[in-house]
Amino acid sequence: MEGIKPCPVCDGTGLKGGLAGEFHPRDIRRSRLVLIPAACTACRGCSHATHGECSPLHAGDDTIRSAPAPR
Repeated sequence: MEGIKPCPVCDGTGLKGGLAGEFHPRDIRRSRLVLIPAACTACRGCSHATHGECSPLHAGDDTIRSAPAPR
């Protein structure tokens, strides 16, 4: 990440503060709460402040418009 400015919202971690919990019931008697890391909503989990080097569909509408049209 040398030379790339980290996301100011998540301080470059790519994660939202804390974990998100979800129940995945396969067997009601043995179901457990599964904790999964939640991606930062500002950088969408890439940890960068700017998205010039990200894939075209990563950073939202601005990047999608600037992506080359498929042939």
